[in-house]
Amino acid sequence: MTHRTLIAVPAYNRLKVSQLCLAGLYKNRKDAVVHVYNDHSTEYTNDALAAYCDEIFLLPPSEKVVVQMESNRDGMGVQNLRWYQFRDFLKRPDFELLYLTDSDALHDPCFMEVLAQLVGMMEQSGKVLPVCLYNSSFHASNDNLAGQTKRLLLRKTAPGISHLYTRSMVEKIVYELDKFGTDPDYNWDYHAPNALGLPILTTNESYIEHFGAVAGSMHTTPGDWDRDRALNPTPYLRSRRQDIINYLTGVLPSPPSL
Repeated sequence: MTHRTLIAVPAYNRLKVSQLCLAGLYKNRKDAVVHVYNDHSTEYTNDALAAYCDEIFLLPPSEKVVVQMESNRDGMGVQNLRWYQFRDFLKRPDFELLYLTDSDALHDPCFMEVLAQLVGMMEQSGKVLPVCLYNSSFHASNDNLAGQTKRLLLRKTAPGISHLYTRSMVEKIVYELDKFGTDPDYNWDYHAPNALGLPILTTNESYIEHFGAVAGSMHTTPGDWDRDRALNPTPYLRSRRQDIINYLTGVLPSPPSL
């Protein structure tokens, strides 16, 4: 990708899935830089994920209990963590694009090429939109659809595990966010595109598969691997899915090849 991209990933516990998904992301990052933001995990230190990113940061402690799944008194939780990542990106002028994803999101090896193609296509057309590579059943309702072609969808909101923004978009998001004085409590993945007044360009074929059914996930029941999975995943993701589930559930003793 000709634009320098910062990939920002939150991390909180869930070591096996985090190591697996981050390893694939880091391997196929191209010229992007991967930053991991550890929200005071109680199961491991930064060293457990350091090999799968360019830098890992222990976040500043929170003044209140915000983590939903455990009483982690230092953690800021995913909503405030995302606002922190937006603001942190603006302090790093070397980067032009911010890609937000999660530590339980497995990316197809070609995901960076797809992002580059979409950004280049939009720049040629003169209208650049936020981009999402995850076609999720949770966001597939007709009420959320603003337009579509065979390959691409325009949606009002998109899953939080795949958001790509330009620097000017992030500046506007943070400007709107700062009007509140304090970080809002509602969903960041709705508020961020809403602040821009733009739909999110989403690929019909999903270049990400979600493995959020492990213990500690926010919105997927442990063991229910079909509740929040990709629609139309790539052949690569389909071929890896069952082996990854077998590894995460202990059927396979070692991680599958990525």
